[in-house]
Amino acid sequence: MANDVLGRQGAVDLVLRYRDGTTGAVEVTTHAGPGVRRRDAARARGRPAWPDPRRPWWTAVGKHPTTAASLTALPEAVTALLAVPSVARRAEKVGAVSDAAERHLVVEVGEGGLPEHLYVGLSTPGTALPQDDPTLPDRLTHLWLMTGWSGSPLVGWSRKSGWSAHDVTVPPRPR
Repeated sequence: MANDVLGRQGAVDLVLRYRDGTTGAVEVTTHAGPGVRRRDAARARGRPAWPDPRRPWWTAVGKHPTTAASLTALPEAVTALLAVPSVARRAEKVGAVSDAAERHLVVEVGEGGLPEHLYVGLSTPGTALPQDDPTLPDRLTHLWLMTGWSGSPLVGWSRKSGWSAHDVTVPPRPR
């Protein structure tokens, strides 16, 4: 159920109500490299946005990256991601919900939001998941990572079951 409506200050984005009566709190945020969100917003408005010549920008408009990817270093990168002030504030916000059995942080990772090889791994279905757990704030029970690539898996981590990947693509409607 949407919870962060009509400007409610400090409210988490969603409250999950499970059939057994327990609840979960969900906070959603984004993180990308410097200038990426500004570039994407300019493109959405139809303005030209010059790519950063140091990055292989052409992957953003083509098919899924096909480079062999690994998520082995993802736990360390998640620890660093959670130290980014805008992400850390969201983690603290959802962690502060005292009456929820679960506290989920969802992060849409944009270009530059993680090291390139991890971003490619998150964007590519079937990439092997890490074995190690990330270091998360104590009250955070679930972390979800996704990219904007069509067909990308939703990669999650929970204290109970560790890492998982989920296909969240919507099949085309029959005609």
